[in-house]
Amino acid sequence: MEKKDLSIMIDDVKLNIRVGAILEYNNKILVEKNKSVDFGVIPGGRVRTLESSQEALIREIGEELEVDLSEEKFKLISLLENYFEFNHKTYHEIYFVYKVILSKDYGIINGYENADNNDSRFYWYTKEEFKQQNILPAVLKEIIYNEEFKNYIVKDI
Repeated sequence: MEKKDLSIMIDDVKLNIRVGAILEYNNKILVEKNKSVDFGVIPGGRVRTLESSQEALIREIGEELEVDLSEEKFKLISLLENYFEFNHKTYHEIYFVYKVILSKDYGIINGYENADNNDSRFYWYTKEEFKQQNILPAVLKEIIYNEEFKNYIVKDI
């Protein structure tokens, strides 16, 4: 059976189940920026059917960064109930956010091209620099400091 993204339209609302990683190395956080939008995001993507959020994250990071993080320690630090509008669509998103403090240098340099989308690049920022970036959802600027799990409800509609 082919696994499919957990992303469906219900009436006029798109429901997404997503996962993202606050990847930290040498006290810097990795951000993905796409040239078609004016904001950055943390690496990640959609969860697929019959896939755990952690399995999805390992798969997505592998697809985008061409690295295998399966030996790293993942800590679920937030669940976002995220409601927003983008490109004239309304979204209801369940967003699992993990923190991964990388144990080694994976060769991800500033400007590293997303292997899954050549319009996106990855950049490292200190936490102070991260706070100055236009990052969505904006609550990630608080979440980067979380050590324990916290649920957020973000209604940007």
